[in-house]
Amino acid sequence: MAREGVLVGPYQRLKLEQVERIHRASLAILINPGIVCFNRDAAEIFGDCGAEVIPMEPEGTARWLLKIPERVISEGLEVAPKVVKLGARSEDNCLILDGDEPRVRFASGSEANNWLDVDVETFVSQRQPGYEVDFPVFRVQRGTVDRLARAAHLCEYLDS
Repeated sequence: MAREGVLVGPYQRLKLEQVERIHRASLAILINPGIVCFNRDAAEIFGDCGAEVIPMEPEGTARWLLKIPERVISEGLEVAPKVVKLGARSEDNCLILDGDEPRVRFASGSEANNWLDVDVETFVSQRQPGYEVDFPVFRVQRGTVDRLARAAHLCEYLDS
């Protein structure tokens, strides 16, 4: 049985109207001015799906301007899988990601480029000198194989 994760109520930072405005603005940008693509295969796939692919003057690197119409985005969203299974050596460690379920999970990722060490420090209010609060302070350190192994070990024991 795959790890279920913790089901949570989604936090709505934006109103539906604001999300729709961002979506419309994103669609407008994708068609004009479009986006620059540096991958020939990706440019061809977008072209095959109905995007306008314009070769750009090379400056040492081949690139294409993609003008992606709303239809291409809508069709892509319709056929994209809504449920994705991230496999693991043990079936018990697989993750099922379902776009309709707001779940929280912890994972180590594929590598630990940054490691956050935390200390708790006491801060004193400048306006109210008697008011103190303990607050976590993070130090970013470079990832190592040992730190990746520690994160993976932690993940083995988490329910989510």
